[in-house]
Amino acid sequence: MHFMDLCPPSLSASHTEHEGKRLLNLLKSLERLQKDDRQQHDTKESQDTDHAHILEILCQTATVYQQRGLFKDEESRAKYFSNVPVTTAKKRKRGGAAGGGTFGKISTILAQAQDGQNSSSEEAYALSNLCRILIPNNERDIMVYSSSIVEASANAISALCHYCMQNTAMKCAVEKEMIGSIASQLLTGLGKVMRHLLDRTNEDEAITACCNCAKNVMIVSNVKLSRNTNAISSIQSVALDILLRDAGEGSVCISESCRAAASLLSSIPLVGNSDNVPPLQIWSDNVLVTARNLDNTLVSFLPMVKKIENGKGKRKADDCEWIENVKISIISQTDRMMVFLQRVKGYVSLLIALLEMDGYHISNAGHRATIPINTLLQVSE
Repeated sequence: MHFMDLCPPSLSASHTEHEGKRLLNLLKSLERLQKDDRQQHDTKESQDTDHAHILEILCQTATVYQQRGLFKDEESRAKYFSNVPVTTAKKRKRGGAAGGGTFGKISTILAQAQDGQNSSSEEAYALSNLCRILIPNNERDIMVYSSSIVEASANAISALCHYCMQNTAMKCAVEKEMIGSIASQLLTGLGKVMRHLLDRTNEDEAITACCNCAKNVMIVSNVKLSRNTNAISSIQSVALDILLRDAGEGSVCISESCRAAASLLSSIPLVGNSDNVPPLQIWSDNVLVTARNLDNTLVSFLPMVKKIENGKGKRKADDCEWIENVKISIISQTDRMMVFLQRVKGYVSLLIALLEMDGYHISNAGHRATIPINTLLQVSE
């Protein structure tokens, strides 16, 4: 379920005052139960109860974030959080390590909240709980939480990002700093979680939520992620796999997870890169590369347009590698056509997402965007 479809929860102080600490205790309880090899009947019953309570809190959290942000529109609480004194932090178990400056302070506060140290900040508990779910250390951590919990957590982060995008920078400055402080770790963690979900079946809703979450984090964090090459490469790799995977549907309809992956990939130029190339230049390059990839796919499978190879659009050897792999590994012509169909759907989705320029705004100026009209026309033919 998408967070936009949720009914507004009760926002009474008595109901929400200690939800962060309560959720942390529930998560720890579920972790202990999941790692209990005995799996007795009463243990399974406790698991189901904890799972239901966790989902309830996460769904309520997403709706509150969408409407009122992390600090529930209370400026005094945001200022209080900014002034919380930080004690010497333990080595962080989940969610990345603390750094220097404001981001380092926020990372330290969130790390302390995960260990139950920072009882003075409900907001730190709330955000660190989401990090606990979405930033696993290893495969065993990923296995602890169900796809529905992962989906609800990703929706909560997306809701907070949407709140930041819909309000003035001054109103949600602390929330943006908090997201920026964990952005790199979140993208790395989401990449691992998405890779795990991709290896399973019927996980499209959770994959879609994770893609949307990663995209929204990048839009809010923007160029602050420009030097986090590993995190960006990780999320880009798994998004491409989602975009081009054969879901076995055999339909011309484009799945929600494919659209979400395309939207995620289209937002990557927003963060820039370590070479300080302007985002719009990266965007222009991505449009050209995607159009060429679509053209190469069509040329490879449709003999009537082979003549394009003799012109300027001649393919390089690297562009043909995936085709050779298909010829070697897939015998059935029907199965080969399924691969072809998914690649066409994937590249079309990515082109549409790039041209929609969701998340791009006037602050991304500094370079004139260019569109490869000739290549796009060639693809249309």
